[in-house]
Amino acid sequence: MKTTVRSVGQRRVFIALMALVMLGALALPASAAPGRQTSDTLKVGPVGTLALDNVGGGWGWTGPAEKTGNGHLIRLQNGVWRDVPNGDAAGGVLAGQTAAVYDMVLSGDGKSGWAIGAGGGQQIYQFKNGTWTRAANPFDADTTFQDLTVTADGTDGWITAQDRSVRMVVARLRNGQWVRDYQPVFAEMRFITVSPDGKSGWGVGYGRNQGEYVAVRLDKGRWVDDPAQMYAIPYNSGPVTVDNLGNGWTTVPPIASALIRLTPKGARSVLPDPNSEKPDLYPSLVFQEVEVNAQGRGWATATYKPQPDPRLDVQPINQPLMLWLDGDNYTLVPSDVIPANSQAARPNYGGPVAFSPDGAHAWLGANTGESQFISLTELHEPWLHDAPVAAAPLPGAGHCFAEVPYCLRGVFATYWDSRGGLNSMGFPITPEVEETINGQKYTVQYTQRARMEYHPEHQGTPYVVLLGLLGNTLADPRQNEEPFLPAPASPTANFQWFSQTRHNVGAPFITYWTSNGGLPVFGYPRSEAFNESNQADSKTYLVQYFERNRIEFHPENRGTQYEFLLGLLGVEQFKATYGYTP
Repeated sequence: MKTTVRSVGQRRVFIALMALVMLGALALPASAAPGRQTSDTLKVGPVGTLALDNVGGGWGWTGPAEKTGNGHLIRLQNGVWRDVPNGDAAGGVLAGQTAAVYDMVLSGDGKSGWAIGAGGGQQIYQFKNGTWTRAANPFDADTTFQDLTVTADGTDGWITAQDRSVRMVVARLRNGQWVRDYQPVFAEMRFITVSPDGKSGWGVGYGRNQGEYVAVRLDKGRWVDDPAQMYAIPYNSGPVTVDNLGNGWTTVPPIASALIRLTPKGARSVLPDPNSEKPDLYPSLVFQEVEVNAQGRGWATATYKPQPDPRLDVQPINQPLMLWLDGDNYTLVPSDVIPANSQAARPNYGGPVAFSPDGAHAWLGANTGESQFISLTELHEPWLHDAPVAAAPLPGAGHCFAEVPYCLRGVFATYWDSRGGLNSMGFPITPEVEETINGQKYTVQYTQRARMEYHPEHQGTPYVVLLGLLGNTLADPRQNEEPFLPAPASPTANFQWFSQTRHNVGAPFITYWTSNGGLPVFGYPRSEAFNESNQADSKTYLVQYFERNRIEFHPENRGTQYEFLLGLLGVEQFKATYGYTP
């Protein structure tokens, strides 16, 4: 299994990569990791934990880094985080709570959730029927909670805790209640995670032997109790995360900070690079948080201390670092997702990263070295290009894909679903980006076969999303070619002639055009049907151009859902506009 640093091309020169970061030579476009930032309505933190649902909501907790002292409940609504005041009905027992909340989770529909924390002893809190209430604790009163994880549907999950004898114990969510679990696990799991679909998981903690630390797999609802299948990890690990394939990541705390890759075949250190010829030259690298979605893509946050410049009598300050994780690969992204700050503040990524259960949304809580709150920032997949500029993620539930790194969100995901999805529009080839159309800036997203445009001026109407007139873009330069010349109305039955563009639509395209959205989706015909060589495979197909797309007839797929395909106009238009294929 190979790990690659795609941003530099060579994984064995991490020290050189760090040097470039320090010198600014690896400065990627600011559009690489933008997002909505909200902090003005929140009290001083830092951010302790965040939980998101699929429908644009979320909860979080800000307060001291230690598990004691005062804190504040915060809530995400309409893209903005706000403090939840004492007495707020939805905040329930957590609104105005003065003790700490350690961890929170939400189901995808946002209707259920759990939190663990303190408050007159160790407490479990449940979000149900629109409010937070206390729930039964399956452990002894003096047991201290450590970690919490729940599946995307909210029906299964685990809590780890430390009992009075300083041993790790676990509870499982069963029929809406937490019950003590006594599975024979030859390890004491401190941090724990379960995949969104609940079929996989990892626990990390103490092994059977003194000074031994291991990672333990969850397989079909049972923790693997075979010591031969428990994988050694350096020191006691920190947060752990897993995707639906059973692959995950964990971090090692500052004593020997590392980023560890977990797969059913074993555990191995990825960073610092074990193959480096001079590992002693690494800057002081401290990984803090790691989180991935169901498809195995996500973020690792860290700080590093650059090597001092011998020419200067000053010590360098800690610098923030973020890595985008994609399967076994990682990519360095710029550190400008948090606002500029003074050197005295020593900005870092000490706060959490949280994904919505569908994986389409992620928020970062960024704190300073002095544990002061900076901001909450919504992230999206890295976009390492100057043009077009990345736009803020659209709110609302979304779709993420194993095949491509970009997700569809909100009204774009809804429109994609309603217009034939993958068969008609293809995979997304960009995140949300900005484009100027007729002198007005819009948020758009390219798929393989189309460009979706978000028109907020049409909010509440069927026209809030429109397909770009990509067919026109390709047809306009060809208007003197035979198939694009105006044609008389066809005398053949089952043909429809459109006076607006003076072209016919008939067999074999008329049925597909009519049954898949007609005019709003495809627009008027811009050509007659004719044979054309396809750029993608150099084969010749019967095609017809419309204002918004090109329909291709594939008789080799007759009788299947692939008999008619839309041309790859999204790819063709993007390349024609920006000069490269994303």
